Amino acid sequence: MVLSYEYSAGQTVLYTDGNYYTSLVGSNLNNIPSSSHTKWAPIPDRSNVATGIIEWDVDTAYTAGAFVDYAGVQYICILANSGIVPLGNASFWAALTGGTLYLSLIDANMGNLPSSSPTKWTSTFVGGNSASQFLPLIASLTQAPIFYPIGAGPASQTSTRNVYQLPSGYLREAPQDPKAGSTSILGAPSGLMYSDWRIESNFIITREVQPIIFRFVTDIVNVSQFDAMFCEGLAARIALEVAQPLSQDLSKVQSIASQYQKFMTEARMVNGIETGSVEPPEDDYIACRI
Repeated sequence: MVLSYEYSAGQTVLYTDGNYYTSLVGSNLNNIPSSSHTKWAPIPDRSNVATGIIEWDVDTAYTAGAFVDYAGVQYICILANSGIVPLGNASFWAALTGGTLYLSLIDANMGNLPSSSPTKWTSTFVGGNSASQFLPLIASLTQAPIFYPIGAGPASQTSTRNVYQLPSGYLREAPQDPKAGSTSILGAPSGLMYSDWRIESNFIITREVQPIIFRFVTDIVNVSQFDAMFCEGLAARIALEVAQPLSQDLSKVQSIASQYQKFMTEARMVNGIETGSVEPPEDDYIACRI
């Protein structure tokens, strides 16, 4: 917000207290939003159902400073009324502008109007020495339609293959039922149900028509969720990489290498116990011959 700027009714600003305010009057000049209650109204928390902006109601009596939502646009009441539609009645309602965000290009920026001081302020966060870290988000969200034959789709179409998008964080497929297998010459337990899946790009191609249960290895980015054995192995691996450049001591490198090998061996043993026997995939050549 700039105090020296003259705001019209409905214009919205972000004040230094972190709250958004909307002007109640026109020619609003040099009035501090947080203390000028007849000039500015704080916008309710739109993420909270109890205190957010609700739909306009024909039977409600509104006072100045009340906020409503009408036909997808938010309005502020600038003159008490009842039953007056916000759209097209500028004497009683003002549409919230949403404001324009500006980035200061200089230090000690005082008394310079953002809209008419292009060397002091910018609203285009692209390029320039002071705005090189900002990029505009010029995009719109649209639904991606998947066109199926009329009357067909994943829930009903069993004669063609369907696609399922791979889950977020997917790294690679894990054994789907590691404790069970088909009748195997290698001695794996019997009873495995084979999955008709083929992974292509970011999708699973399959004849399945119902939601599928999919075990996979995921990319965990929350450090607090890392397994303790993984943390030990990672720490040893990092130490192994930096020991020689930092200490120039070969004995330290050998000691750390033995610790790393120990942690990795323990991890593989635990993983083998948890996974159990897993039947190897059937060879394509054998499947074709049979």
